Amino acid sequence: MVRGRRPQDHPVRPDACRLEDELDGLGRRVGRAFSTAAARHREVLTSLPARSTVKSGLGAPLRVGACAMTILSLQARDYLDDVPLPNLDLEVVLTVVATWRRLVPDIDVSDDFQDDLPTPPVFLAARGPGGRVFEEERDSEALEPEPGVTDGFGRAVFEWPYAPGAPLFEAFRRMRLQRPGVSAVSVFAEFGVRSALGGRIDSTSLPDRAGEQDVVAAQVVFDLAETIVGHTTETTAKLWFRSHVEPLPDDFRALCEVYPRRGRETGPAVFSEDMRFDPLWADTATVEVTGLEPETDYEYVLARVSPEGTFLRMAGGSFRTAAVAPTVLSVAFASCHQPTGTADSLDRWQELEESSPRHDLLLLMGDQIYGDRVAKPAPNSSDIWFDRYAAQYQRYWRYRPVRDALRHHPTYMMLDDHDVADDWGITFAADTIGSADDQRRVFAGLRAYAACQQAHGPRGLDKENWASTDAVDYAFRRGPVAFYVLDDRTQRGRPAAGTPVLGTGQLDRLRDWAFRGDAQTADVVVLVAPVPLAVGNTERVAAMIKDPWGKGGTELVARLVQEYAPGGRLLRPAVSALGWFLSLSPVGILGQILVEEDALGPIRIRDGEVIEPDLADQWNDKDNRPDLTAVLDVLFDLANDTGNQGARPRVVIVLGGDIHSGGIHRITSSSPRHRAIPEIWQFVSSPVSHEPTSMNELFRIAGGNRFHLAFSSDGEYRAEWAVAPLGERNYGSLLINRVDPQRRRYWLTVVIRGQDDYLLKELAFDLENPGPPVSPWPQAPIGRLIRDTRRHPL
Repeated sequence: MVRGRRPQDHPVRPDACRLEDELDGLGRRVGRAFSTAAARHREVLTSLPARSTVKSGLGAPLRVGACAMTILSLQARDYLDDVPLPNLDLEVVLTVVATWRRLVPDIDVSDDFQDDLPTPPVFLAARGPGGRVFEEERDSEALEPEPGVTDGFGRAVFEWPYAPGAPLFEAFRRMRLQRPGVSAVSVFAEFGVRSALGGRIDSTSLPDRAGEQDVVAAQVVFDLAETIVGHTTETTAKLWFRSHVEPLPDDFRALCEVYPRRGRETGPAVFSEDMRFDPLWADTATVEVTGLEPETDYEYVLARVSPEGTFLRMAGGSFRTAAVAPTVLSVAFASCHQPTGTADSLDRWQELEESSPRHDLLLLMGDQIYGDRVAKPAPNSSDIWFDRYAAQYQRYWRYRPVRDALRHHPTYMMLDDHDVADDWGITFAADTIGSADDQRRVFAGLRAYAACQQAHGPRGLDKENWASTDAVDYAFRRGPVAFYVLDDRTQRGRPAAGTPVLGTGQLDRLRDWAFRGDAQTADVVVLVAPVPLAVGNTERVAAMIKDPWGKGGTELVARLVQEYAPGGRLLRPAVSALGWFLSLSPVGILGQILVEEDALGPIRIRDGEVIEPDLADQWNDKDNRPDLTAVLDVLFDLANDTGNQGARPRVVIVLGGDIHSGGIHRITSSSPRHRAIPEIWQFVSSPVSHEPTSMNELFRIAGGNRFHLAFSSDGEYRAEWAVAPLGERNYGSLLINRVDPQRRRYWLTVVIRGQDDYLLKELAFDLENPGPPVSPWPQAPIGRLIRDTRRHPL
């Protein structure tokens, strides 16, 4: 494996991380419209009747015949694709505003008086000579809304004549005379734009103010719906939509159409179906597109169709169907999406979306939202909780790089704790599992997960029977690769489930898939575990937390020196984490101290036992090991094909997230049953946008580079960090290449792509000869790293 430095070849678009707007970055995309007003004015003039010579300019009068007027020329465009939106019903409200200024007497003008100033609509305007302070007040009058419909180019022109008796003229006159004996500082017009459909809108390209005889040209951007490409096969694809507009009238239709794409040309629609958005399920709708061709590119569109047959585009995207027998499969994987507002928070999403060629599929392995930030409603009801969770999905998925990735890649999702609440299944189970409030919250969070994530996956959503089933794990197949996506969250803390993490029902389904299902005919098996199977030695770390001044702390210092002293440096994250450990007072040893640390969370010590949710979350926590042993038995038995005396060995890969660091682990078995293939590899990608942590570096050193996982019936499972964790935002890419179509020979390349660094692992397998690989590979045990380049160019 490789740890290297990445070139800065993916600069972040400045609009990618603008979190303060309802739609991030829209103003940056369309702001050029107003800055080039003169050119836009010429567009407006060419669309007007040629009744007389016309002169225009911002602030200059425009006369058509003998009439002066204010003109607003708008173009409606789509948020994501930046294409015009024909047949969109618009309303423009022109408001005339007058501002007045008055001296504020006897007010302290020192710097600390600001908090005492009145709030809008009265606000601080300026300081005059001698430190005098003025207040500015506003009066306004809105004219009747002007309706319009965009033409085939998405344009609509609105006019307000400016002549005695006209509403615009009279409104300006009244505003100027609003306060007898006092002259207004300024009188101007403001524009407000909305659609009869509703939807999210950005009109920041409109000017802040316009005169009574101005020509204004601007673009207004609408976000009418969002979409995700879900489970895709050789001949089918699931498409998920969420409407942002008001319910359509009964005589209007929402229509999904799919078109084949060959090069830059699209053919006639091969699929067309009406959609029904369900207000009880967050205004979502899912359709399974059928009758497609394998390995073919398609475009799709969601549109509103009027009774007259006019077509308004609401959303769209593209996808590629699976190949029947692919020799190459590219898989992107990521977890932990919580944008932080920094300039680089979304650059992993941006790079993932801009990858060329596109990945064949995208795995999102938990924490697609952070539901612990959902405010508790009053009154506390499941329906209100659900509405708030649904709104959280809209907030977290509104960003352009995220939306682009989801609407262009077949996407497979699985929840983790934050999709409902932090440490759900751990703290809830230990403390408040019986709370009625928590039960409502969990029910609503799972229902929102079903509506926004599960609905477009292989399992789909059965709305009628959703509440009566608790199975959310699923499997799917892509050519020679079989995937199983574990649910390692919903069964925790439920004694009736039968096992601590997965529940007996899911374990039975996993074994059935492994020994009687798709996995039996697969060459490569990929298990997705949102919480990685191997992270570190939880018992040793807990001992050091419990007794930082004793043997545990001494061992930690010794390991830090051993790890970094030969290089003549101590990593800042390790030093910082060491300081955190040593800051624990001896009182903590007695179990009375509560330590707050972002990476681990609240730590408590009761009766000599460390109680910490993130440690209790791990598979190799002593309470969870029965399920860990069961899962590792399945994986190693699959790799070695123990049920058939090793006749058909397989490549087994584990993908995980959750820990806010990238990582690579080698998991080994000492069982004689697993002698032919004694190791499998785990790759962790986390976080994709959340703030990363460097605590896992200390976790690795404190717990040891190699550590115990669990005991099998005739051996031991152990794991080791193959390389130090990557404490950066990242996403992973797994490239599976069948290098010989006649033989079961594979080359795997896995890259954890950070912002500056990356982790690389390349593996070669000859599954027909589990001994040393034959040419062209060097002589090496199966699955061993065969190329190690320190600076691998990406």
